[in-house]
Amino acid sequence: MVSSLLLIAMYLIAVFLILIILVALIMITIRNSEISAVRKENGDIAGLLSQLNVKSAIVVIAHPDDETLGAFSLMASMVSQGIRVQVVLASDGNRRGLGNLRIEEFLSAMAKLEISYDNLFFLGYSDGKLFDSAERIEADLLKIMTERDPDLIVSHYIGDQHPDHHCVATIMQSIGLDRDNLVLSFPIYADMFKRLTKDDGWYHCDSQAKRPKRFALTSYLSQMMNPILSPLFLRAWYCSEIFHMTKNTTT
Repeated sequence: MVSSLLLIAMYLIAVFLILIILVALIMITIRNSEISAVRKENGDIAGLLSQLNVKSAIVVIAHPDDETLGAFSLMASMVSQGIRVQVVLASDGNRRGLGNLRIEEFLSAMAKLEISYDNLFFLGYSDGKLFDSAERIEADLLKIMTERDPDLIVSHYIGDQHPDHHCVATIMQSIGLDRDNLVLSFPIYADMFKRLTKDDGWYHCDSQAKRPKRFALTSYLSQMMNPILSPLFLRAWYCSEIFHMTKNTTT
């Protein structure tokens, strides 16, 4: 009886792992198709930032790991160009009671980018409930933007289906337009099974150092071991990043 239950459990685990791999392969295939389309249209974002004379950037994320999943290669490229990179973390990352661990993982990933602690901001709002604090988050972010005055904002894509990602994206798009900032937004959940690059304004960032990005992803073992999130990490492991660019054209 015990051996039969063990076999059934092993079978179910194997099926689940196969499903994770299949989902990841579909996501990787879609992302690679997106990247190929973007390469034909606009090319690599790193060269554009050099042309635009960007000297400082603020990356605003909802959760620890969002910056590494969506923008690590871009951040690494900016650091290598001498651009000052600052990161704002909106939530406490504590949705499953892992807040302290996830902050430690975030600090580890930032250390691999050599981003110093004085360029990190922790807003500490409740993970999973950012919309409940949207007005306070916006006020905090406006204060940081005024004090640090970045040339570039990097944040979540407005079409992201995760509520916290969408909340941060909505706030940062509004702030970017009001401040006349260049805004680059990266999709995490929005493009899992959907083409995005049929719209204009997309760029890619080919990682010139994929090993450092993969090294940074391993900082987030608590998330990599989550079977729901594993496909996202596998896609980030193998694929380049894509960004949608917006800028206020009325000023």
